[in-house]
Amino acid sequence: MNTQNTWPFGQHDGETSIQINQRMVHHLLSYKADQDGLTAQERRNSIAIGIDVIEQREYAGLTRSEASRQSGLDMGFLCILEAGANGDSSVMVMPYDLTDDVMDALKKVG
Repeated sequence: MNTQNTWPFGQHDGETSIQINQRMVHHLLSYKADQDGLTAQERRNSIAIGIDVIEQREYAGLTRSEASRQSGLDMGFLCILEAGANGDSSVMVMPYDLTDDVMDALKKVG
């Protein structure tokens, strides 16, 4: 099995929270320009996926770091995905990052 290590995937063992936050903010800024073009359905889908991830992770009693290791997804990506669950359009994962590979990885949480 090949391990993906480009956004939104990535295992960055030994990273500080500052490094994780820097990468996350970089992607938030790149998403900013695209968010105005999201349809209402795309927003609802992102919110629903974020809620599902939060529920899965909490039900399994996992930290975001543990969920990141299980799924292979970048912890910053999971932060953005979960933050978008509250419907705040300034923090939302873009549909182009919700690929089949990402959705399959999210199923591994829990």
